Amino acid sequence: MKQAQRKQPVVSVDNAPGEVIILPPVQVRRTTPTVTRWLRELTQRLLPPLLGLGVLLLAGSWRRCIAKAFPRR
Repeated sequence: MKQAQRKQPVVSVDNAPGEVIILPPVQVRRTTPTVTRWLRELTQRLLPPLLGLGVLLLAGSWRRCIAKAFPRR
């Protein structure tokens, strides 16, 4: 990996005009989750069990169709 190289000269703070303003620390508020994030999490939790239930229902109906087509003796 290449090291960063400075192309501009460094200005020392002692010789720079003006004054330094020190601001108090600011507390950052946590953002609330957006609607899209909420929907994505909901689908990630609900979709796999619903798909599994659908596969079970399809397998059961397929089994009943096969049982009607080939009755037992």
